Amino acid sequence: MSKDPIHNPSPATNEQTETAIEKIAEQPNVTEKPTETTSKTLLVENAGERAQNTSGEPVQNTASYQPSYQVNQSQVNQYQVNQSPARRVPGRPSLKMTKEQLMAAITEITDKLGHVPSYSELMKTGKVSGRQIVKHFATYTRALRACNLERVCGGNKLPLERLFQDWARVTRELGKIPSKSEYEHLGKHSDTPLKSRFGSWGQVPRYLRRYIEEQGRTEEWKDVLALIHEYEQGQDGMEMAATPEREEKKTSTLKPGVMTDRPVYGPLIRPYPMIHGPMNESGVLYLFGTVSERLGFVVTLIQTGFPDCLALRLVDVDRWQPVRIEFEYESRNFLRHLHDPSQCDIIVCWKHNWPDCPLEVIELSKIVGSN
Repeated sequence: MSKDPIHNPSPATNEQTETAIEKIAEQPNVTEKPTETTSKTLLVENAGERAQNTSGEPVQNTASYQPSYQVNQSQVNQYQVNQSPARRVPGRPSLKMTKEQLMAAITEITDKLGHVPSYSELMKTGKVSGRQIVKHFATYTRALRACNLERVCGGNKLPLERLFQDWARVTRELGKIPSKSEYEHLGKHSDTPLKSRFGSWGQVPRYLRRYIEEQGRTEEWKDVLALIHEYEQGQDGMEMAATPEREEKKTSTLKPGVMTDRPVYGPLIRPYPMIHGPMNESGVLYLFGTVSERLGFVVTLIQTGFPDCLALRLVDVDRWQPVRIEFEYESRNFLRHLHDPSQCDIIVCWKHNWPDCPLEVIELSKIVGSN
């Protein structure tokens, strides 16, 4: 017979086992909240078990076993903290924030930063938690849309209305169209968002004027519109300085003879890179190139075949459509050249003399003006 005390326990061992079982039965239910005494007991018993495993010999009385090291009181305290109910950390955003309060907080942070914050920037402020966003909107993108905000890859993008309000406020304060440095000093935002939308700082007043008109708010922003109109006149409608020669020609009643050994130019137009009106189709093409941006076009291709030009046209704020353009000195030349109207969208000409034209006609002589 084996003398192994595990397989063949002695009467003394059986008595010790029954005593241990009775003590275990007297211990509180482990599902109950542990008290300080219970916590210490568990740590002591665990220490006893570790000592048993290390020595390889069973410990006969674990309840009375005294470990060779002191129980770390901080471990006991940490155990109690982990077992206690969750408590709200002071300063952390409350999960009871409503959807409207969350939207107001995001908008406030955006105004303070001057741009739409990234998710990490938003979390660093400590005013909003990720769980709030998930609870009310599921994603940060949806939360921004609800606030009428958006972020695009590679930079921040503010709503046009907010950019316009800020630009118009600075314009009113100055009583004139602000320069880039003036706007950066007085505005809430940098000049970058407006320049990225409209191509250059010089184009901002024109496009914002169009925005006011499309929104039907001309009466509300009458003073700003007047400043924009004055600015546009200074850019595009500068009168040429009078010279003695011009004054003499105006008062002269004699009509000079036309010299046949030199070219004849068209009417003076002011003050575009092409100072005279075109006399042929090539002149129309060049003149259109000087004013295409102001008219809301960006050219993508000029070709020798029909149609002459492929371009993109600004049809709404940040919305462009491809168009096909044919250049003619006179709109009726479109018929003479036997072009197919179904393959063209717009005729750009100097003179419009085709009343029944089925296509849109841009008559440059009416747009750039002449003396």
